[in-house]
Amino acid sequence: MAGIACQNGLQGMEQSRKTPALWAGLLLFPGLCSAQSAFNGTWRPDPQRPSHPGPPQTAVLINGEYECPSCVPPYKVKADGHDQPLQGNPYYDTINIAVIDDHV
Repeated sequence: MAGIACQNGLQGMEQSRKTPALWAGLLLFPGLCSAQSAFNGTWRPDPQRPSHPGPPQTAVLINGEYECPSCVPPYKVKADGHDQPLQGNPYYDTINIAVIDDHV
């Protein structure tokens, strides 16, 4: 009987140690939820600073050929859905253009 009373007393002590930590966690949890990401909120562009430097890009699709005369360097490739090689582009060496239908 004495062993049972001792176990109950220890369980009560362990539970009393967990209670303040539980309350602290419950009080801090809403603060963690409100700041989920640095990207949350309303984004507003600055009208004094242009968002895209330089002239707009022009893309032309005529007779199954895609052309970008405003790209640096300019290029013209077949729009057949296969990889087409590009020369002189520092970012990529092939491009794949496919005509799905009249709208895409």
